[in-house]
Amino acid sequence: MPNLTLVPINGELRIYDLELAECLGFARPADIRKLICRHAKKLREISILATVAKIHDGAGRPTQEYYLDRKQAIFICMKSETENAIDVQMDIVRVYDNYLDKGELPTPIVSYSIPSSVNHHDIRNTFESFRSYAVGNNWYNGADK
Repeated sequence: MPNLTLVPINGELRIYDLELAECLGFARPADIRKLICRHAKKLREISILATVAKIHDGAGRPTQEYYLDRKQAIFICMKSETENAIDVQMDIVRVYDNYLDKGELPTPIVSYSIPSSVNHHDIRNTFESFRSYAVGNNWYNGADK
């Protein structure tokens, strides 16, 4: 089972949906997004459902990527009904506990700050803002040009 990585989004640690799907053993990791959409109302009751619209190298229409908090990720594990859902839930608890108790994150990460109003119409502006920030901090080498 792959390791879970915590991704800071607006100062809150979250789990990327496709990484969670891989840990759960989905044959097609993108299928987790259907499960998330089916339960979006409940996920929003738990917490803000963080999404990012992403355009993949000329693939046309943007896709929604989800970043789930601890409770949302555990909820999706329960709804997935996969064989290793319990193990993944325990891993989520372990990873968050390691961070909360010891300040340890599983891998080096980059913190993102995504405005709450981001949607697929202004994702390009968000990317440009992030790129400007990255250039100013010497993180960016112009590889996407």
